[in-house]
Amino acid sequence: MGFTVSIVQHPTDEDWMLCKRCALVTMGKKPVTPPDEKWKHDSLQARHSHIRVLPFTFSLEGIPYYVSVHLCRHVHSQPFVKSQRSNPDRGAERQDAPVDMLWQMNAEELMTVASKRLCSLADPVTQAVVREICQQVEEICPEFKGLLAPMCAYGVCKEMFSCGRPHICSCCKYSNLKTDYYNFGMRLECRRTWDDVDGGDVCAFFEHEG
Repeated sequence: MGFTVSIVQHPTDEDWMLCKRCALVTMGKKPVTPPDEKWKHDSLQARHSHIRVLPFTFSLEGIPYYVSVHLCRHVHSQPFVKSQRSNPDRGAERQDAPVDMLWQMNAEELMTVASKRLCSLADPVTQAVVREICQQVEEICPEFKGLLAPMCAYGVCKEMFSCGRPHICSCCKYSNLKTDYYNFGMRLECRRTWDDVDGGDVCAFFEHEG
C-alpha cells in the first residue's frame, strides 16, 4: 500500500528563540542572540523540557487504519484521523483500509516516537511511515540528525523480547551523517551512512573506550 508523508509545520526561528528563552529563564537570564546549531542539537540530545515548545505537524495520507491506531497510542501527541462514519457499514472496513491523518507533537515526543517505532520489532509499515517522517525532518531540521533513532542506537535495548542486536546499528539508516553515540563511557560509532545501507542492510557498531 502506498502512502504519502509531508511536513505541515516544523520549528521556526521564532520557535527556537522561544525555546532558548524558556531555557534561560530558569537561570534568571534572557536570550540575546538566536540559538546556534550546536545549542539546538545539544538541547535536543539532552531532552530538556524547553524543547517541548518546538512544534511539528505531519500529514499522513493513505496509511493503513491499523497504523493510525499504532500512532494514536503516543499519548503526548495529538492525532486527527479521518472518520469512517461516511461508510454506512463501517464495521465491515478492513484494518488495512487507507486513512488520512494529521499528527501533531513536540520535538521531545518526536524523538520518543522514533525510539519506539523505528525498532525492528515494530510493525514494518509503521516503521516505514515513521522512517519517512524522520528522514524528512532531518532534511529540513539538520539539528535532529542522529537523534531520531531506535533505542539500540544508544547501545540500550529495553524490549521484553529483544531482537538480540542491542549494539547493531539501525540508526545509520535514518541519518545522513556518521554519528557518535555515548553510553556509560563507551563510544559506539556507526561505520556507514544511509547511502551505504539503503539496500536494507544493517551495520555493526564497533566499540572502543572514549
